[in-house]
Amino acid sequence: MIAQFYTFLRKLGRFFKTIYRHFFEDRCTIRAAALTYTTLLSLVPLMTVSFAIFSAFPVFENVSEKIKTSIFDHFIAASGTVIQNYLNTFIAQTKHLSAIGSIFLVVTAVLMMFNMEQAFNAIWRVKARRRGLATFMMYWAVLTLSPILIGLSIVLSNYLANLPIVVEAASIFGLDKLFTYFFPYLLITFAFTIFYVAIPNCYVPLKFGFFGAVIAAILFELAKTGFGYYVSHFPTYTLLYGTLAVIPLFLIWLYLTWVIILFGAIISHVLATGHYFRSAVKIDGFTHAYRWLHYLYQAQHKSKALSLSELIHLDKTDYQISPAEQIQAMLDAKLIIAARQGRYLLTRDLNELSLKNFIDLLPWRLPNHKELKRYNTPHEKKLAEVVYRIESHCQQELNLKMIELVK
Repeated sequence: MIAQFYTFLRKLGRFFKTIYRHFFEDRCTIRAAALTYTTLLSLVPLMTVSFAIFSAFPVFENVSEKIKTSIFDHFIAASGTVIQNYLNTFIAQTKHLSAIGSIFLVVTAVLMMFNMEQAFNAIWRVKARRRGLATFMMYWAVLTLSPILIGLSIVLSNYLANLPIVVEAASIFGLDKLFTYFFPYLLITFAFTIFYVAIPNCYVPLKFGFFGAVIAAILFELAKTGFGYYVSHFPTYTLLYGTLAVIPLFLIWLYLTWVIILFGAIISHVLATGHYFRSAVKIDGFTHAYRWLHYLYQAQHKSKALSLSELIHLDKTDYQISPAEQIQAMLDAKLIIAARQGRYLLTRDLNELSLKNFIDLLPWRLPNHKELKRYNTPHEKKLAEVVYRIESHCQQELNLKMIELVK
């Protein structure tokens, strides 16, 4: 029992250490600053698109203003009313835009999504970006569906909260305040889950995206409460800037929000890749690809395809190359193809693929036989024997003096 507890503590410590390392390795603080600047430019276009969608649906007609107020109250920590008034004024001005101006408005909103994808792709170690019409359609789907789903959740919540049976049950058990406080948390969790699952250009398991969103939503609510308390009790910015204090305060809040969102994305990535429970020894990129080729070959014989998450969790060895980068390298080498629902299949006949072809196709170096023996698995030992024979045959040529080559 004690040994299991210490094992749990070690895994927990390694989990937090991995999150801390990834957060700074991925330069999340710098990315949060860049996203803050982009958000400031894109906020009016984003809100215009969202509120235009609200007005297009009759179900939101009677509660449109309530939805707007609710979103501002839930997502902005302090001075929400002032910011709301400013944004409403700016949004009202967009009605006078020409057709070309409206197009640029939509493009600015989409660029915000592009920068978000870049940040999330960096966290998931994905180098390939979405391209073409599919990119625009995905961005537009997130921009349009998110407000609709958030609006529906607010309408549904208000409807449930006013049902006599719910009101009576809440008053009996004293849950009326709990419902009021718990709903904003669910709203934020829902929004963050959409971000983590839909925006990265790779398959993100819903459960890991949701777990990262839960943690980020908790931190967001704590930060909102703490920030509101700071603004109310320590009016430093008000003394310095007067009525303009709302601007730096809003920028700081946007920055904190993005730090929290990226932190939640890091948690989703660490959970999905399972670095925190893996061995201290990291296998090199070539052996990593060789091992995954074996897993995919076994799955092929069972008429199955494997997802990235399944490939990762088939063993507990850590990697020198990130899983997302490895899967991309194998896709580029045309060793595998992407199937449905983020799964992968072998695309090469291994009867026709030689070891030389395999080495040439991958960007990773071939490890020596001593490195391969260290991994201590049957397939790595088999490869180590082959590599040892290659090294033995090459030894004579490698003993050639350099003077013979350079003179």
